[in-house]
Parts: sequence; C-alpha cells; structure tokens
Amino acid sequence: WTLIRELNESKILEANLSVVIEVAISVEAELWSL
Repeated sequence: WTLIRELNESKILEANLSVVIEVAISVEAELWSL
C-alpha cells in the first residue's frame, strides 16, 4: 500500500510542478509584454 501511496504523491507533485511552471511561464510572458 505504501508503494501505491508514494506513486499517488509523486503524481500529485508532478501535477503541482507542471502548474507552477505554467504559471511562471505566463507571468514571465506578461512581464516581457510590459
């Protein structure tokens, strides 16, 4: 069970990372447009 839990947590972490990266890219794009 711990293995499944670790896999789920890693998936959540990857999803959070992708969201953070997308936000950073959009913020950087807005800064460049200024």
